[in-house]
Amino acid sequence: MKKILAFSIVFLGVAFGLHAEEEDDFVDDDLPMDNELPADAVTVFDRYEQRLDCGLHKVSFHSLVALKPKVPSDQARDVSGFIIRDPSTRYHVTAGVQGQNYVFKDLFHKPRHEEQWRAWCYDGECQANLNYYLNEFDADDGTRDITVEVLKRDGTPFLTEPQTITINAVSGKQAARHRFGRLDGYISDNTLISTFTPATSLENPPKAVVQTVDSAGHHEEQSFELSSTGTSSLTAPVPQDATYVAVYVYTNDQAISDEVKLELVNRSVGPGC
Repeated sequence: MKKILAFSIVFLGVAFGLHAEEEDDFVDDDLPMDNELPADAVTVFDRYEQRLDCGLHKVSFHSLVALKPKVPSDQARDVSGFIIRDPSTRYHVTAGVQGQNYVFKDLFHKPRHEEQWRAWCYDGECQANLNYYLNEFDADDGTRDITVEVLKRDGTPFLTEPQTITINAVSGKQAARHRFGRLDGYISDNTLISTFTPATSLENPPKAVVQTVDSAGHHEEQSFELSSTGTSSLTAPVPQDATYVAVYVYTNDQAISDEVKLELVNRSVGPGC
């Protein structure tokens, strides 16, 4: 197991407004501009488990497409939001950016749902990570083209034309039938102890992230590289006054792309949770 010290890989987790450290040293004047910027998408199955001290134990499954629109690295901090237009839905989906987080309104039965868009920068480009929850937005199954606009702070798009992305939309029912790896964990003496076993042997090592928030609102993430075969274990410190603790593992492989998340502390759910 290898602990990753730099946040150079985009993880897809169902994050609740957690913050990664920003880097200031990527600017490239020779990067492609305008409509030359590429875009991509990854279909992901998601298993989300809450196992909280207050007795709440809940498991849900989601199917999503991780959209990867790109912007030049010297403009990444100017992103103010995204607009997703899917021809299978009757309305477009908007997400506003606040710092390193993007915010959906009225998602998962909550007035607002935050996740990290986390600019991942390489060779003069920054790639946003934008999770499009197909079932929650009543999107149809099937392969089709959608468009994504990335907006500047003044509300205007970076490109004259939206970026077109081909997605493979798959229903959440198929996600529930998907064979996920086994993620387990518990907290002891202010330490998270977790294990993960892949469902099958993988070509690429899975990545794990431990997320914590303390009573002062300080967010922290610790990243790990796990074994592609057999069971991996990890330990991570947890604040004594933690209000949120979770671990998730993301697998990106030719045969499988999924995420499992285990939430152990979430005080926003209720006292003692």
